[in-house]
Amino acid sequence: MATDEPITPLAGAGATPAERADAVASVEEHGEQMLRQRSRLFPQALIVGALVGAVSVAFRLVLEASQAYRTSWLEEHRDWTGVLWIVVATVLIGVALWLVRALCPEAAGSGIPHLKMVLQGDFRIRWARILPIKFLSGLFAIASGLALGREGPTIQMGAALGAMFGDLTGRSSEERRALLVTGSGAGLAAAFNAPLAGILFVLEELRINMPDSAFFAALVASITADIVTRALMGQMPVIDVGRAPTIPSLVDLPFFLFLGLIAGLVSGLYNGSLTWLTRVLAFRSNWLQAAKVAVAGMVIGVVGWTDPHLIGGGDALSDRTLSGNGTIAWLSRTLLVRFFLSIGSYAIGTAGGIFAPLLALGGLMGLLLGKLFVGFFPDMPHEPMAFAAAGMAALFAGVVRCPLAGIVLMIEMTGHYELVIPLTVAAYTATFTADQLRIKPVYDALLEDMLQREKS
Repeated sequence: MATDEPITPLAGAGATPAERADAVASVEEHGEQMLRQRSRLFPQALIVGALVGAVSVAFRLVLEASQAYRTSWLEEHRDWTGVLWIVVATVLIGVALWLVRALCPEAAGSGIPHLKMVLQGDFRIRWARILPIKFLSGLFAIASGLALGREGPTIQMGAALGAMFGDLTGRSSEERRALLVTGSGAGLAAAFNAPLAGILFVLEELRINMPDSAFFAALVASITADIVTRALMGQMPVIDVGRAPTIPSLVDLPFFLFLGLIAGLVSGLYNGSLTWLTRVLAFRSNWLQAAKVAVAGMVIGVVGWTDPHLIGGGDALSDRTLSGNGTIAWLSRTLLVRFFLSIGSYAIGTAGGIFAPLLALGGLMGLLLGKLFVGFFPDMPHEPMAFAAAGMAALFAGVVRCPLAGIVLMIEMTGHYELVIPLTVAAYTATFTADQLRIKPVYDALLEDMLQREKS
C-alpha cells in the first residue's frame, strides 16, 4: 500500500547532535577495544594452539599404539588364553577409575560438562591435576577396550592448557576465560583434524559468558593446533574413505529426512540411558566401585575375545561403515552391542568421551537404514558413504545438539564437500525432532545430574 508519509532515517532519528556524537564515539571506542583485545589474544592463541596440538598428538600416538597392540594380541590368542584379557582389562579400568576418584574427580567422563560448569560459575580449573590425570586415566580406560573416545578428553586437556597459560602469564579474568574456550576449541580441532568444527563447537556448545574476542582467539588456536597435528601426523583426513563419493540424488532426500527423524528418536534413547546409568553407577561405596570394575572388565574381556574390533573407541567401525561394508545382520548386531557398550563404558566414570563411539553408532545406524532403503527401492541410485556419514552427523546433532558442528566435522573428517546436502537434511531433522520431543542435549543433562549429585 502506498503512503505519503516521509521516510525517517533510522540512524540517529530524533537524536540531538550531541547524542549522535556520543553514539559515534561509543562505536569507535568499541572498535578500538576489540582491536586491542585481538592484538593481545593473537599471540596467546598461537601458543595455546601449538601446545594443544602437541599434547593431542602425544595422546593420539599412545592410544593408537595401545589399541593396535590390544587388537593384534586378541587376534593371535583366539583360544582360551584370550580370556586373560578379562584380567588385563579389569586392572586397566580399575587404575583409570582410581586415578579419577582419588586424585581428580572433575577428570571423569569427557570433561565437557565440567567445562560448562566452570564457564557458568566463573570457577578456576585445576589444570595441574586435570592434565596428567586426564591423560593417564583416558589412556588406561581406552586401552582396556572401553567404548570411549579421545576427543572429549582432548577438549578438556585443551581447556586446561589454555587455563595454564593464562594463570602462568598473569592474564586478566576475561582473558583467562577466553583462553579456556580457545584451548577447548583447539582440542576438538586437533583431535579430528577439523579446525572449522572446533570453532563451531565453541559457538554452539560453549557460548556461555564469552567475550567477543574469544571466538577470534578460538579460531586462531584451532587452525594452529590443526597445523601442528598435520605436521606431525600427516595431511590425510582422520577417516580415509579412499574415493570421492557420488553426489547423492535429490530423489534420495526424503530418505535422509527419515534418517534424521530416526536419529532424533535414537538420541532420546541414548541421552536418557546414558544419564540414567551414570546416575545409577555413581556408587559411594568402594566395594560397589570394585564390583563395577570387575563386571566391566569381564564384559570387555569377553566381547574383545569374541571380536577384537567391537571394543575400543570405534574408529575402525566408522571406517568400515563409510566404505559401505557390512551385511544387514552384522550391522544390526553390532549396532546393538555398541549401543550398550557405549553407555556402559561412559557410566563407569573413568576419563573418556562419547564423540568417537557416537560417530560409530551413527555410521552403523545410517548404513543399516540405507541398506534397508535400497532393499525396498533397488532401482534408485544410492551412495553407501552418504548413508553412513549422514547417520554420523544426524546422531551427533541429535545427542549433542550441535548440528552445524556435526555437518562440518563430517566434511572435514572425510574430505568430501559433496555430502553437504544429505548431511544438512539429516542433521537438522534430527535436531528438530529432538527439540520437539524436549530431549535435553547430553552435556546439559549430564551437567544437571552432576550438580544434583553434588548437592545430595
